[in-house]
Amino acid sequence: AAGGLQHPGMALVVSLPGSTARCRHTCQLQCRPTSTSVRMQLTPRGACRRTWVTHETQEAPLAVKFAAPHACRRAVGRRVNRAWVMSAQAPVANERRKQAVVVGAGPSGSLTAALLAARGWLVVVVEKRPSTEDEEMGGVDVSTTSIVTTRSRNSRSYNIVLNDRGLNALEAAGVDLPEERIVRLEGNVRHTAKAAKVSSSFKGTVSISRVALAEQIFLHNQREHAETVRYLFSYELKSVDFDRKVAIFSLADTPSSSLELSYDLLVGSDGVGSKTRSLLLENEPTFQVQQNTDHMEFRTLLLPQGAKMAGGDQKWNKCFHTWPEPLPTTMLAPPNPDGTLTGVIVLPSQGERTWSTIMRSDKPSQAVRELLEDCFPDAYKDGVPQAVVEEIAAQRTSAGGITTVCSRLHDPRGVALVGDAAHSMWAALGQGCNAALETCLVLAETLDKNRQQPLSYALEQYTSTRKPDTDAIGRLSEKGMGGTKKRAASNSFLINMGFQMVLSKILPWFFKRPALLEVNGKSMGYAQIENKMHQQAGRRLLLYRLIALTMNVLLALRLLS
Repeated sequence: AAGGLQHPGMALVVSLPGSTARCRHTCQLQCRPTSTSVRMQLTPRGACRRTWVTHETQEAPLAVKFAAPHACRRAVGRRVNRAWVMSAQAPVANERRKQAVVVGAGPSGSLTAALLAARGWLVVVVEKRPSTEDEEMGGVDVSTTSIVTTRSRNSRSYNIVLNDRGLNALEAAGVDLPEERIVRLEGNVRHTAKAAKVSSSFKGTVSISRVALAEQIFLHNQREHAETVRYLFSYELKSVDFDRKVAIFSLADTPSSSLELSYDLLVGSDGVGSKTRSLLLENEPTFQVQQNTDHMEFRTLLLPQGAKMAGGDQKWNKCFHTWPEPLPTTMLAPPNPDGTLTGVIVLPSQGERTWSTIMRSDKPSQAVRELLEDCFPDAYKDGVPQAVVEEIAAQRTSAGGITTVCSRLHDPRGVALVGDAAHSMWAALGQGCNAALETCLVLAETLDKNRQQPLSYALEQYTSTRKPDTDAIGRLSEKGMGGTKKRAASNSFLINMGFQMVLSKILPWFFKRPALLEVNGKSMGYAQIENKMHQQAGRRLLLYRLIALTMNVLLALRLLS
């Protein structure tokens, strides 16, 4: 199977015009640069049958059968001058299994693959980034390759805080997160100019780097779904024939190459700038997309252990740290397993102090140092290391976030969008990854629930089930909690939250705890949370009016007396 792709019960056709490829099976058959194709049929037991046929006529094939204890692997050289094409054909008789192609091998893509494979699908995950430095190979053997890449100084690296929503989706797929790769948070440290305050916020959530999360799901698929989930790296989606259900890819560094994959279901999990979504937008007039950019920008840095900060103790090593002041400059820092923190410094894109003005100054490194010392003085009680300053100065600035709202999360011709491709959001509430993983679970469960129905019907149910929640969390992440002027730490936000909490204790029969506090739980959907927030705001407004009316009446009575 080309590029490490091998599925029991799937028949493949590989066309290799003008290239050479050596079969890694013991037959050592050498492909020659002729107009010839190899027809390979992989049986459920792994025996491979190859038939050489003339590409032009398909007549009088010369059959050569090889029995093997495992499915044959065919590695195709990357450095080719002419395109090669692989397309899935009819599967072996009595072994028909639905086939899914997932675009993107991030957490959402790999989790979708795991959930679908557990429900009987054959899945190919295609990722445009390389997973190996071997320049001679167009595909990789996933049994020996890690998808973790070395972080470059210009790459964005940050931690994700998983709440019950994300953890529930991982548990449903059977994905275990090793304790040595995660931090189970015990609270939140809020750093202010006066003092640091510790609370129980974030308790029960899990901090993990995005790279580590993607790797753990990937390794899970290797262990548990080795025969039904296959990865292809260094392949970029070029086009999709939605009517024929064929996705066309090319090697990232060889645009003239071509790889065709047939599918029953195409899953777009290729991020906020999704190519899958763009192609769907170009080819389907009824499909629409709206995006709204958060005009904040960030760079990352490594902070010392929480216990080594001014006023810190050992508990701080397992807390989420925030520096909400001075607005609009903020810093968020979830912990790493060794107690250090991965910080994200957020600045507005316009104003006196932005990343652009810092880097355009006469002394950028000095400007970075002044930023850290002025805004986050307790982060480095022994002084800011020069290496940290240089690391920040060398990075590219990343956008704070984009809200993506699609008119629907599917196309009836066998396409589903998940993760940021379907519903990216601002990072203010920390729900991006959690909502993405939850969406993967909703898709898999909806397909399973409607497996006796046409796929188009199941996908329609997926949109109707999930879209109200993804639209709601997009609005919640923006409304009063993002942008240049409105931050999660704004006084109005804190006052309303605090007042609602007080009212819930004084009048519990009429006022409930703030609905937004349920955002990290799995018991209440985002749309339900939004509706309850509107109800709570209405009840507070009613209370305000009653208080105002009462005061006016008392004032009138006093004047009359």
